[in-house]
Amino acid sequence: MKIIGILTMWGCEVWATSAIEHALHHCDEVLCVVNAHADNLKPFEDMTLEIVQSFGNKVKIVPFDLAYHHYGVKSRILNTCLTYSSNHEVGNWVMVLDVDEYYSDEYMTGIRNIMKMEANFNQIVVTSKCFFINMQHYYRSEHFRLFKITSKDDCFIPMQFWATKDTGLPCKLEGDIHHYSLLLNPLMKIAQWKTEYPGKAQAHKVKWIEKIYRHYDLNNEEYWINENFKLFGRRVPLMDTDKSAFDEGGKLFKYEGEHIPIITKSGLDKISDFRKFYPGPWEEE
Repeated sequence: MKIIGILTMWGCEVWATSAIEHALHHCDEVLCVVNAHADNLKPFEDMTLEIVQSFGNKVKIVPFDLAYHHYGVKSRILNTCLTYSSNHEVGNWVMVLDVDEYYSDEYMTGIRNIMKMEANFNQIVVTSKCFFINMQHYYRSEHFRLFKITSKDDCFIPMQFWATKDTGLPCKLEGDIHHYSLLLNPLMKIAQWKTEYPGKAQAHKVKWIEKIYRHYDLNNEEYWINENFKLFGRRVPLMDTDKSAFDEGGKLFKYEGEHIPIITKSGLDKISDFRKFYPGPWEEE
């Protein structure tokens, strides 16, 4: 049983080394696409590709030049990577990785134990701590991230769903990975949201990051929760997330534990406010 790790990257030189090291640590094979996904993300090009190339033949860089909406491109990237994989065989697993998601050794042991079980599980759902502003405050979420190859015809369809004829069931593993999505460049996130779906307005997401996240004060959460309610009708600090992702008052949880060694080594866990970390219009605030 092998794990095929697929990693898509763009404009993330700060995270790139950690992401590749993490993928190599947990996967039997790592395939990487460095691609803008959409034309309006091209201005965020940085040293990401050069960093990936520095790992040599440890990582297989997959060519992919199509630029379109994230909705239509991500599944094509994943399927293209499978055609380049040396381990695309029935019984192996595909692990969809991101530069902002990290698994501890203990969590990966749990995943491998599920893979070995006789029960017919063909997908694994991971639970996660989604960090907010820094690496101490978070909310909860869960995502499908691992997929069993039961036929060479299995493939990804928008948005990263696994299309298979297998009748197996998904399995959810509690315990939490660390998800740093909101700690990536917020200006690039705005650009991505604007091209996430064809013909579907994403103005509410852009409005949220400009009106709430940009100004959110961790020392005055109640005020910003109320502001979020005025704009989006939810007494939490996000525009479209269920209250169960937060504490009883809709506030963020506080994390006082350790981050995995790869992140600690990077020094990223020491940053107190990622909104001011990236160059751009926000850095002056």
